[in-house]
Amino acid sequence: MPVRFEMFQAGSVSSDVLWGLVGDLRRLPEWTDVERVADIRPEPVGVGSQVETVEAGSMRLWRITTWEPRLYEMRTTTERGEVRFGCRVVRDNRGGSRIILAAGLHAAGLAGGLRARLLDGPALRRRMDDWARHAVRVAAASAG
Repeated sequence: MPVRFEMFQAGSVSSDVLWGLVGDLRRLPEWTDVERVADIRPEPVGVGSQVETVEAGSMRLWRITTWEPRLYEMRTTTERGEVRFGCRVVRDNRGGSRIILAAGLHAAGLAGGLRARLLDGPALRRRMDDWARHAVRVAAASAG
């Protein structure tokens, strides 16, 4: 059984400015714990593009599965199973914006599923909560 969750963070920054940060995959190191983006191919980014990141000293290859205005989704395979990640930016009804992050962990086997529910899922959820808050702060700082 996959572990799925989503979270959001609202801010006073415009949705254009926030999307300018999170929608530019080369800027992932500015708001996530990705150390660097090693390659994106082909560009411009679209469905089927591959994004190679360095995280905790290891290379990770992501494939873009959805690319729409203010929304992208991507997936990667890890030693523990498949990770799916999505990011959307919407206008907030108070004149600011909201970032919505969603993830799914699809672990292999009973032990993998249990580990995903007890350890990996909660850890990724905490990281994504930090990413959402940080994205709003970084976007606001770059706006003024």
